Amino acid sequence: MYLDKMTGALEALLFAAGEPVSVAELADLMQLEKPQVWELISELKQSYEAESRGLMLRETAGCFQLVTKP
Repeated sequence: MYLDKMTGALEALLFAAGEPVSVAELADLMQLEKPQVWELISELKQSYEAESRGLMLRETAGCFQLVTKP
């Protein structure tokens, strides 16, 4: 339950940002440690890859952005 809730919070932050956000910034915003953010990013990325969804996570220079699939 906790992981689902935090993954949803990460998704919301990335959606609202509209531009790439670093793991350090995400950790600060979510009041988590960087390894926890990496775990959430992994969960979210797997979720998008496993389902036929129109969104994906893009990593650019160590930052992450929620974008539409090509």
